[in-house]
Amino acid sequence: MNLLISFVFTLLTALFVSLFKRHWIVNPVILFLLFNWIIGIGIIYQLNLTDHADLLHCVVLLLSVAGIGVGAFTGALDVATLSTQKFSSSYRNFWAEEENSERKFVFRRVKLVFVFSLLITIIYYYVIGYNLTLVAFNPAIDDVTTARLNAYAGEDYYAPGIVNQFKNTLLPICFLILATKIERRKYKLIFVASMIPVLVYALAGTGQRTFIAIFLIMLAVSLMALRRGAVRIAYFVVPAVVGFLVFMYLSVQLGRSEGGIFAGAEELLRRVFYSNQFAAVHGFRFIQQEEVQYGSDWWRSIVGLLPGVAGSDIANRIFADLFGGTRGTAPLSVWGSVFYNFGLLGVFPVAFAIGFIYIKIYHFFLKGEFTKVRVIVYGALFTYLSIWIAGSPVQLLNNGVLAVLLLLALRRYRINL
Repeated sequence: MNLLISFVFTLLTALFVSLFKRHWIVNPVILFLLFNWIIGIGIIYQLNLTDHADLLHCVVLLLSVAGIGVGAFTGALDVATLSTQKFSSSYRNFWAEEENSERKFVFRRVKLVFVFSLLITIIYYYVIGYNLTLVAFNPAIDDVTTARLNAYAGEDYYAPGIVNQFKNTLLPICFLILATKIERRKYKLIFVASMIPVLVYALAGTGQRTFIAIFLIMLAVSLMALRRGAVRIAYFVVPAVVGFLVFMYLSVQLGRSEGGIFAGAEELLRRVFYSNQFAAVHGFRFIQQEEVQYGSDWWRSIVGLLPGVAGSDIANRIFADLFGGTRGTAPLSVWGSVFYNFGLLGVFPVAFAIGFIYIKIYHFFLKGEFTKVRVIVYGALFTYLSIWIAGSPVQLLNNGVLAVLLLLALRRYRINL
């Protein structure tokens, strides 16, 4: 039965992806459907379909794909003609137009943000007292798990959410922009080679490997956009190999793998297809004992961004139910969160709204000018939109969307003092 549901889920995903096969270059709807498939397949594999909650979970997943696809297709339609002709025209024109030169003040601002983000990163790790990418050289750290939790959820508060916008989002995006700005191949290679250890230091210093993966996805999306879809296989293979090696190194340092290629590959596959999905499956079962929140949980997540205001605690309660402690989170999947807040009847409308909004953002992107800065920043935005696989919409802000919007504003508006 699980195999049949997986086949139907995959077929639905492929169907709606095929609707945009002629508009595929860094299309956030396609990217979101692909990541939704990864999280969905991992969930379906772990379900017990004789259980009512798990069967309901299957229905939610299938409704999510249908809602995204229908919403995106509706958003691509022109209201006057009820056709996608205008959308298709914008797509063809954008990817065919010549590259425009960016205004000089934009690169000055990017350099300033890059340096400031680097300083914030260095100061942050200095304040917390360690960086877990260097744990092998720091014998004072004898409990890596505790050190990892203290780095972003310890008793001493160092505003990790705000710092993350700089070290996990602005720093890597500005790096990509500056790397494309360097014309001479020799200097470009020197800059990139010197920045790789800096990026690993910044992104993985708290023991969270997720941000390395996000950067590599962002890199692939940006390269695809800059090359207008004509990307060599090396552009994906090299980052994938580097990312795998970094992942193995961090897994060994953090005590999550015994080392070796096969152990590293197993840990990576488990991380992609099992770990988040395990929490999502248990979380969906957990919320069956509670009533529909009618949006109040999402509201708590939003107001929880304010200093001193408690946010949603559902991920902490699920973690406690799983592991018996509160020092950690086990978030619902995005669709589990939608179900928790709006019930079964709310799944399709919310998925429809996501698909509709995503394709409108993409259309807005296509109607603008083709410059390297704009393409890279939008590539980052599409990356963050597509990897929203867990939690409430606040997760988008926490991941880095807020910082991306800041970069777009800095690029667009000139401030005369």
